[in-house]
Amino acid sequence: MSPGKEFDHNVMMFTQTTHFDYEELCRLDVLRLKDCSDEDQSFVFEEFKEQLTGSLEGWYETSLPWKPNHPFLPNYRQGSLKRLASLHRKLQKDELSEQYDSIIQAQLTSGITEEAPAVSREKEFYIPHKRVIRKSAESTKMKIVYDASACDSPDLPSLNECLYTGASLTK
Repeated sequence: MSPGKEFDHNVMMFTQTTHFDYEELCRLDVLRLKDCSDEDQSFVFEEFKEQLTGSLEGWYETSLPWKPNHPFLPNYRQGSLKRLASLHRKLQKDELSEQYDSIIQAQLTSGITEEAPAVSREKEFYIPHKRVIRKSAESTKMKIVYDASACDSPDLPSLNECLYTGASLTK
């Protein structure tokens, strides 16, 4: 305010009212949206249930729980092929190629994994895998672990970074 001019209370009140109305309008519950923290993933679970379908073979299928507006996800094909070549050399050196192949074939037969189509119909992402050997294990000495945290470079996202993680299953 400058000296000699009278303060206009209507302008001040209008500004306060406008700011208050703006804050009210921006509240999610006014827009009938639920204000969820990152920890509350009930909406992910609801979407999971909506998309869940059963197959004739008795399997249940749903889409991946993609985060909205996730960054561009490269397919990681070259990185996966490099890791596969390295894995192949290690398996041959340790004479474990046949055992590893039998695990892969068992996963294919039981439907845990499936062969990828020759031509992709949608988004594709190559997930590298590796062997984990536990000599002290009673039954399963070797298992296959798939690495969805793999990425081409530190500035590019991994598949894990583009998906909701869900609740921990190991409590």
